[in-house]
Amino acid sequence: MVESFVADVMSILTTVFLSGDLVSTILAFVVAIGAAFTMNRFGQIWGVSLSALVIYGLLNLALGVFRVAGTDQPMTIGQKIEASWSRFMGMTAGGLLGYFLAFLIVIVVVFLIRSAIKRT
Repeated sequence: MVESFVADVMSILTTVFLSGDLVSTILAFVVAIGAAFTMNRFGQIWGVSLSALVIYGLLNLALGVFRVAGTDQPMTIGQKIEASWSRFMGMTAGGLLGYFLAFLIVIVVVFLIRSAIKRT
């Protein structure tokens, strides 16, 4: 059971980082690194990770309005918002878990590096 869970999580993380959408991946890293710099103590990791996930979701929603792919016809701003919202609402629980874990890992690594540099 544990092996199955770990395999599922690794599959989700691989999908998150290797999804082929470079702009979204860079956006995720920028949000995670920014969140790590706002964290004052390690006990805040859960709240900061969740906040980073929400901020990333909102930024990704806004990004989707500016680039809606897969159509040759011009779209109104309302249609772009609707298409972006549909893509946003199509995220699965597994995808959200993958993003949450990815944010958690990046935030922890950046926080530990930042803490080590502060101590010296």
